[in-house]
Amino acid sequence: MALAAVTIAQTAQALAKQDTNVVMQTIGDADFVEWQHYPSGDAYDAGSFAQYYYHSHDGSAQEHGHFHTFLRAGTFDASMRPLDHGGTNSVVWDTGDDALCHLVGVTMDHHGVPIDLFTTNRWVTADCIYSAQDIIGILDRFDFKNEKFNSQTNQWLTAILHLFRPQIEALLLERDQVLKQHKIKADKIGLDVFENRDLNIISQCQISLIDQMDWLGMLE
Repeated sequence: MALAAVTIAQTAQALAKQDTNVVMQTIGDADFVEWQHYPSGDAYDAGSFAQYYYHSHDGSAQEHGHFHTFLRAGTFDASMRPLDHGGTNSVVWDTGDDALCHLVGVTMDHHGVPIDLFTTNRWVTADCIYSAQDIIGILDRFDFKNEKFNSQTNQWLTAILHLFRPQIEALLLERDQVLKQHKIKADKIGLDVFENRDLNIISQCQISLIDQMDWLGMLE
């Protein structure tokens, strides 16, 4: 985790000297439009099956936008299976090596600084939901190295998932508990909890690079 913290800090410092940040690097020269994915078509690394994109919607004074991070099923263990789902509002989930699993979202402020992490319901990113324990077991496989996309963003985002792993694990476990509670109610009326439009952000926590480095004893 300490190495990840150093990577994040050094990347931010290097970009700041150029009057830019990871968000600006990810958007590039394109016009910034709400709901549009950046980079266009998403960033994908076939070597690790890692994928991410940045976008914005329902912006606020605190939030500029957020990254969504994924792994594709091609890197999963053979024993991994999506959670059971079904209901009158259910949809067919993707299958095969390219099926997506959302890991965590990373919210960015208007200065390109990460300010919180969050998990989402399935309908938000059209992925497949796996148990928290399964996802925790493969988090380290998000190791984005495809140099077709901005290398500094790739390294920074990979490091974020390493540095804040304790928070990510806790959020995933909380997500499962919330989904379990809502699923009981949804099952009683024949609905699929994973398509509940009233259930969007499931778990969320604030983060701070300085606080995390302090917790690691790096500021003593």
